[in-house]
This record gives sequence, structure tokens and C-alpha cells, in this order.
Amino acid sequence: MFKRNFIVSDRLFACIFRFVFVTLCLNLSLMKNLFIICFALVIAANITSCKKTLTNSPVSVDSLKVGLIAYYPFNNNGVDSSGNGNNATVFNVSPSTDRFGKANYAYSFNGTTSYAAVADNAALRLSNTDFTVSTWVNMTAFNSTSGSFIFAKRTSGLNDGWGFSITGYQSGTPIVGGVFFGPGGGNPYAVGTKSLVTGKWNMVTVVYNLAKQQVSIYENGVLDNVTNNIATPNAAINANLYIGTDNPINATSYFMNGAFNDMRIYNRALSSSLVQQLYLSVH
Repeated sequence: MFKRNFIVSDRLFACIFRFVFVTLCLNLSLMKNLFIICFALVIAANITSCKKTLTNSPVSVDSLKVGLIAYYPFNNNGVDSSGNGNNATVFNVSPSTDRFGKANYAYSFNGTTSYAAVADNAALRLSNTDFTVSTWVNMTAFNSTSGSFIFAKRTSGLNDGWGFSITGYQSGTPIVGGVFFGPGGGNPYAVGTKSLVTGKWNMVTVVYNLAKQQVSIYENGVLDNVTNNIATPNAAINANLYIGTDNPINATSYFMNGAFNDMRIYNRALSSSLVQQLYLSVH
């Protein structure tokens, strides 16, 4: 009797063992499949999240590059770094140090024969658009005549284009060494109220609002003066753009005696905060 019970118990144990073993195997298989499924779900979730991140992340845009028509850092050449091909041909200029003391990152103009010329481009006429013109300038001396041109895109007579300059001793304006914008020749103009300090780098900026026909003049990132009733430049003026002097056909002596760096022309009106950002920027 004892032996028979032992045999039965032994068989029962074997059956239980096989049941447990099969159950474990099935569970392991299920666990393995479950693990694979969970792993695949995690991977899919991560891919979806990455796609959403890539889709929803804003693209970083340098706001000081938006709307640039021409940009002349004068890094030992007259290349237009805006990428628009408005390259300047330079004459009798000398490489100089910029406002950070970096050699060959500015051009010095001698006040008598130095200048640069850019071929006409409709965008450079700045007609019927908002615009901003800005540059860093280190003046050696103010001109003994009407002024020293920064940019001149004009011919002669009334409504003859546009000019951006620093007033001289015979300008007829209330101040010598002030920022001046207008075509000249008796046309309405805008002029700053502060005189630049010679022998020092200064950033001068003119912002034009077409709808208001308004010129805002900034010196070193700070608003200096606002002038209304300034008409948009004449779209028909196809003269070259001159840097550091007047158009030669005018036979003037409005040469710049000083250095230029980071010269910019935009086809939009920079806000006051962007002008300040431009002043504080390092390029």
C-alpha cells in the first residue's frame, strides 16, 4: 500500500512539475513578447516626440540680417556680405583697425581721393519703401565745406536721389558734425542735434518710415531727432552708389576723412530696440 501510494505521489509530482514547467515557459514567452511590444511602443513614442519637436521648434533667425540689401564689413575688401552682390570697388583706401582693435577690419579714407563705388541696383535707390542706413564711422576731421558723405546715390538738382552724410563747416545747418540725410540741392532734409566726437568710433543710423514720410536719426543706438515730411527718394535715379564721397559729376569735395566699418543698408525700418541691438552687436 505504501509503495503504491509512493508511485502515485511520484506520478502526481511529475505531472505537477510538467504543468509548472509548461506554465513558466508560456509565461516567459508571453513576457518576452510583452517586453518586445513595450520596447517597440517606447521607440515609436520617442520617434513621434522627436518629429513633433523638430516640427514645432522655431528656426533661429538673426533679426539683424532680415532685409539687408547691402552690408560692407570692409574686412580688407569691398565684398557685399549680405549676399546680394552689391560689391564695392574701392579706390585709394587703406586697411585700418575696427572699433575692437582688430587689424584689417575697417577701411580708412584720406579725405581727398579715397572712395568706393557700387553699381546701380533698383533696390539701392530706396524708393517707395521703408529703409535703414547705418554705419560705424571714426572721423579724423569734419569737412571744411558742406559735409562728408557716407553714402551718396544722387545726381544734381531737385529730387535727385538720396545722401547720408556728416555736416561740415559750411553746411548751413545748426550744427557741425551732425548726421544728415537728404539729397541736398535745396531739398527737404533731416539733421541730428548732436555733433560726433572726432577720433572716436560712433555708430550713426537713419531710419525712414514711408507711410509717415519720417526720418529718425540715431547716434550710438540712441534716438537723436525725428523729422517729418521727407519724401521718398526718386526711383528714376540710376547713379552709382558712392561711399566716402559725392557722385563725381557734381564736382564737389565732400570726401570723408576717417574710417568706416560695418556699413549696412536695409529695405525695412529697424525698430529702436533693433537699432540698440545693432549698436551692441559684435561682428
